[in-house]
Amino acid sequence: FGSAGLIDDTGLWHTPFGRRLYSTARSDVAKILENPNTEITAVREILGQPHLVIVVGLEPFTIENFEFHAIGVTIPVHQASEALQLSFFNGQGYANILTADGDNVYSSYAEASSGTFNMLEMLAQSGMKKEEIDQIRSNMKSGASGVFRFAHQGDESIVHYAPMNWQNWYLFIVAPSQVLSTKNAEMMSALLQAGIM
Repeated sequence: FGSAGLIDDTGLWHTPFGRRLYSTARSDVAKILENPNTEITAVREILGQPHLVIVVGLEPFTIENFEFHAIGVTIPVHQASEALQLSFFNGQGYANILTADGDNVYSSYAEASSGTFNMLEMLAQSGMKKEEIDQIRSNMKSGASGVFRFAHQGDESIVHYAPMNWQNWYLFIVAPSQVLSTKNAEMMSALLQAGIM
């Protein structure tokens, strides 16, 4: 599942597995140490894999001569996407984590995982109607979830999106339409909503 630990005033993480210094998260920890009444959520590479890193500032306290200023959690992103990855869809689906503005934070789709793109702009380029994109954008700004269809490079997909309650991020689950019959698409959507919300 990743790791959690208390973070001391040097940026060292004290975890159940020992003390760790995550160099890729050092700037996030530094910001919390400078401004302890904040929290930061970011995707950082740890041990060669993307992780969600969540750091929350605390009122400083001391245990065994260590002064702690924050608590941190690391979660391998692949665990979230593998869990959703969609054995439901014969392994043909993928998951994206997006900002509320539609910018890609992470994608389990291999060709897009390290790329920078905006999902809403991509939908516009694929020919989706402006009114539909505006509705998705409005839902994302207000913390709502939804389902829509879109076509990309000739392939139609069904997308369910829901807020993650971190940094206003959204989880988009994409499943090819051919995997889901018209009859069971609504049922799968309801199951996804029940499972994610």
